[in-house]
Amino acid sequence: MRPTHATLERLAAYRLRGQTHRVMLTILPRLHFDRDEVVLLDDVGAHLGLSVPHVGRALGELVVAGLIQRGPRQGRRATYRLTGALADEARPRGAAPADPRQIDFTR
Repeated sequence: MRPTHATLERLAAYRLRGQTHRVMLTILPRLHFDRDEVVLLDDVGAHLGLSVPHVGRALGELVVAGLIQRGPRQGRRATYRLTGALADEARPRGAAPADPRQIDFTR
């Protein structure tokens, strides 16, 4: 299942900053809730004009924030998936959305 408009609304509630926010918006269309997808740091970095270490750090921050989850490696390639924190099915119908974690990624 792919992200929806509601997913983007939930994502906006998280306090992502700078490169972490840019990386998340770049990989969001590629990721799914129900299966792992390969994320090539070189491709994301080239698209955003960032170095591979900066992309890797941003992905690590997204994992810590609970927005994405690392999956099994495919050879030397890392896989990721979206977590239930952004999924429509993560909360019962009629329930209020949970407060997102207040993580400050500024350095």
